[in-house]
Amino acid sequence: MPKIHLLTLLLMTLLLAGCGGGTKVTGTIKYSDGTPFTEGDVVFENEATNVMGYMDSQGRFALFQAKPGDRVPPGTYRGTVVPRVGIFVPRKYTSKETSGLEIVVEPGKPIHLDIVMEDDPPGSRPSGILVE
Repeated sequence: MPKIHLLTLLLMTLLLAGCGGGTKVTGTIKYSDGTPFTEGDVVFENEATNVMGYMDSQGRFALFQAKPGDRVPPGTYRGTVVPRVGIFVPRKYTSKETSGLEIVVEPGKPIHLDIVMEDDPPGSRPSGILVE
C-alpha cells in the first residue's frame, strides 16, 4: 500500500506544480490626455489561448483566463483594446496586428503594464473607432 500512496502523492504534486505555472498580469490603460479608459476590456491572445481583463473605474485591469483571479499561462501574447458600444478607441488598438501591445509571460514573474493610447494621426480615415 505505501507505494500507491507515494504514487498518489507524486501525481498530486505534479498536478499542483502545473497549475502554479501562471503569472499575475495587471495594468492600466489611459488616453493620451491622461484620462483612464474605463468602458471596455483588454484582450491578449496567442496560438494556444486568450486572456482578458475588465476595466475598472480607474482604468485598471487584471488579466485572467477562465475567471477573474486566474493567472496567465506562460507565453507571448499580442493584445487589443475592446471598447463598449459608443466608446471611442484609437483605431490602432483595435487590432492585435497594429496595437503594438505584446507581453512575454514567464512563470512566477508578475507583469504590470501602463498603456497610454496614442491618438490617431490627423487626417486618418476614420479617426479612431466608435463601436455602435
